[in-house]
Amino acid sequence: MKNAGRFIPIIILLFARTLCSQVTFSEIMFDVATNEYHDEFVELFNLSYKDTLTITGWTFSDSAGVDGLVPYRGGTKISPRSYAVILDGSYAVNSLTYEQIIPDTVTILTITDNSFGKNGLSNTVAESLSICDSSGNVLCRYRYSIGNPAGISDEKIDLDGDDSEVNWGNSLCEGGTPGWRNSLAPRLIDFGFEDSGMTLPVFSFTGDSIPVEIVLSMFGQQAPADSLLIQIFSCYEDDPDPAAADLLLFERWFPSGPLYFLTQLPPLATGRHRLTVRVHHPMDENRDNDQLTANLDIYCRDQSLHINEIKFLVPADEPEWIELVNTGTEGIPLRGWAVSDLTDTVRIDTAAYLGAGEFMVIAGDTLPDYYRTSSQNLLILRNFPVLNDAGDEISLIDPLGSWQERITYSRDWL
Repeated sequence: MKNAGRFIPIIILLFARTLCSQVTFSEIMFDVATNEYHDEFVELFNLSYKDTLTITGWTFSDSAGVDGLVPYRGGTKISPRSYAVILDGSYAVNSLTYEQIIPDTVTILTITDNSFGKNGLSNTVAESLSICDSSGNVLCRYRYSIGNPAGISDEKIDLDGDDSEVNWGNSLCEGGTPGWRNSLAPRLIDFGFEDSGMTLPVFSFTGDSIPVEIVLSMFGQQAPADSLLIQIFSCYEDDPDPAAADLLLFERWFPSGPLYFLTQLPPLATGRHRLTVRVHHPMDENRDNDQLTANLDIYCRDQSLHINEIKFLVPADEPEWIELVNTGTEGIPLRGWAVSDLTDTVRIDTAAYLGAGEFMVIAGDTLPDYYRTSSQNLLILRNFPVLNDAGDEISLIDPLGSWQERITYSRDWL
C-alpha cells in the first residue's frame, strides 16, 4: 500500500495535463457593438474527440479579477468537439442579444459577477485570460489583441493549433460567431483551382485536338469518400450570338482529393475561345475557387482574309481607310489581326467578327454618310497608320505575327 501511494501525484499530474490539452479559448468578444455592459462573451472549445468536460468548479480570470462559472443553459458539460459560450453575469436580466443566435445544442455559462474580471474586458489594454479547474490548474490561457472594430471579435483560426498571434485573427462576421464554427476556421471540404490550375497551348489550329493539363487542389482539411465531377466548357468569345450556350468538351468523375491529369479536348472552330474548367462536389464549402477560365486562340491554316480596297488619298476632313474581305466559307474573328504600312502597325484588340463573304472597313475615325457604313462593317482603330499619298506598302498580319498579304500601292493607281 505504501508503494501504491507514491503513484497518486503522478496520476493527478497526468490527468491535469490531459485536461489542459482538451479545452481552448476559441473566440473573445471584448468590444461589443450592441450593449457594452452586458453582451461581452468568451467562447471555449472542447478539443477532445471522446471526452465530455464538466465545468464544475472552473473559474475565469483576466489580468485583474477572478469569476466563477455557473450554468445558464445546457448544464455544466461540454460535449466532445463542441463549444461553450460564457456570457456576462448581467446578461440574463439586461439583454436578449444571443437568445436566437447561439444554437440550442451549445452549453451557455455565465460568470458569478456582473462583468468579466474587474471591470469587463478592456477595449484599450490587451488582457491575458485564463480558465482554471477546481484545483487551480490553468486549463487554457490567451492574451487577446486590441484594435478590433466594435463588434468584431478575436477568433482562433485552427482550434487544434497553438495560441500564437498568427493563429488568431479578427472575425469576418460582425457580432462574432458565438457557438458556431469560427469564420476564420479552415474549411473542412474545399476543392478548387489555383491560378495555374489549367494549362493550355499558346494557340491551336482548326482540326487539331487540344492538349490541356488540369491540377485540382484540396484547400480543405478533409477529402470525403464520394467522387467529384470535373467538367471543361468552351464559349466562343467572338461569337456574334451572345446567347450561344457553352459547349461541354470534357466530363469525368474522379476520386475525391487533389489530382493532376492530362487530356485531349476535341478540335474547335477558328476564333478566340474562353475555356472554363469546373469542379463540383455537393459538400464543397467554398464555391469561389470551383472554376478557372483561360482564353485559347484557334487559327485556320488556310486563311481567307484579304485586303480588298485601300483609300489613301482623301480630303482633309475625311479619314483614310482599308477594306478587308472574307473570301472563305467560315466566319473569321478579327481579334489579333493587324495592318501596317512601312512605319506603323495597328492591331485589332476588340471582339470583331467577319462573316463569310462579308466586308469590313477599318479606319481611324467615322466615315462620311455617303459611304453608307454602319457599326457592323466599320471598325475604328484610333492608331490607324497615316497612309502615304505618294505610295506605301500595306501588310495584313495574322495573329501569329506572320504576313498574310502585302500590297504596294502608288499614286499611279488613281
